[in-house]
Amino acid sequence: MIIGGGASGIAALTAYSARNPSSRIALVDPEEIGFGRAFGFADPMLLTNTPVGVMSLDVDDPYDFERYLHRRGWNFGPDSFVPRYLVAQYCRERYLRTGTMMRQTGGEVRHVKGRCRRMALANGGSTPVEVHTDEGRVLRARSVVLAMGLSRRHTDVAGSCRGEETAVEPVRTNPGTSTGRVLVLGTKLSAIDAAVTALAAGNDVVMCSPSGLLPAVRTRLSCAPTPPRGHNVVAAPAIPAHTDAAPEPKLAEEVALAEADQAPWQDLVGPFIDELNASARGWSSADVKSFRADHARLLARYVSAMPLHNARILLAAMREGRLEVRRGVPDRLTHSDSHSDVSWDSGLTETYDAVLNATGFLPPTLPTVQPGIGHDDLVFDTEEDGNAAARLDIDLRVWAGDVAWPVWAIGSAAHTRTPIVNYLRTATLQAAEVADSILDRTTERETYVRAAD
Repeated sequence: MIIGGGASGIAALTAYSARNPSSRIALVDPEEIGFGRAFGFADPMLLTNTPVGVMSLDVDDPYDFERYLHRRGWNFGPDSFVPRYLVAQYCRERYLRTGTMMRQTGGEVRHVKGRCRRMALANGGSTPVEVHTDEGRVLRARSVVLAMGLSRRHTDVAGSCRGEETAVEPVRTNPGTSTGRVLVLGTKLSAIDAAVTALAAGNDVVMCSPSGLLPAVRTRLSCAPTPPRGHNVVAAPAIPAHTDAAPEPKLAEEVALAEADQAPWQDLVGPFIDELNASARGWSSADVKSFRADHARLLARYVSAMPLHNARILLAAMREGRLEVRRGVPDRLTHSDSHSDVSWDSGLTETYDAVLNATGFLPPTLPTVQPGIGHDDLVFDTEEDGNAAARLDIDLRVWAGDVAWPVWAIGSAAHTRTPIVNYLRTATLQAAEVADSILDRTTERETYVRAAD
């Protein structure tokens, strides 16, 4: 069973079905399969931030997505940044095609509409995991893969927008307002999408964040030819931060370098991500969190760089006086039916037609451990105090106390073991590894094991 029907969930489906085509697989998701939060946008202006060449759902076939596009008349190459809806369609068609292929070998793929709320270990049998949905359904599974995408937001606007990695609820969302003035909270990739959309609708835009830094500009992102093996210590590449220049001249310089193919750092990023994520498996969750904090600027600027196409749009708007990138966050937001008043620490108060949340999303939390009948249960989306969170082992398996469940996590759900998760290739590599682990344990006689003292 796979919890989540977005890109990570389809990566898990692809990996397991290739190894066991006669199996029965259920995907649990409240939405339609394939159209997850990362790629389920119909707007053709919203491009992927990683190119075609690193977005295959099949770890054994890096050209699968590119061939899919060519078969449908899209002449994109491996370095192309494409509309996100094409990735969603790719995921959807991969899901449907996998279902057809598995039926031919006696297998099955089905979609269970719902949200997983609780899991429990059943007593004995070949399907030891009970999965309880928010609609009261109880499903049984031999193994479970957690592939939930980014979804959680903070609701404290004033406090949250001061943090580099937090998110806030949209306080006013009206990006279609034309010839208006829009404030975008954030300057990273989500904020760039919001700004591009608002500018296209004819608005003037102010982007803001504590750093006031935009991501760097890239024209490609390649990966290592084979997945890294072993767990070696990784040092972050020494890349200048370019923090002194004002936003417009800095962006102009980086656009010019990208256009002249003078940004060699971008060829380091893909191998760096793969090796870092492999090496970090031996780290504690605190070590992973510390790495992100210590290298926040590197990750935000270069690992999460923006495509040249979006950079050109932003630069043109800056030169026209329609876009400002500001360092700092609002001190106070006051809203009415027609506008929002925004106060800054400097004492300045401005009026905007819309204020858009664009600080991104937080990764999903692992379920918490709660006492159950016979064994502890794993409960999702709870904030009750006194309950410890489940943890991931080095093989991405979920542990509750001293019990290893037949449950694994990939993609964003594996963020406590994976420094960089907002990268489809990471989920694809993890999906193949977890599929092998699940098949390896099918010969085990016990449904769970207890750790040695």
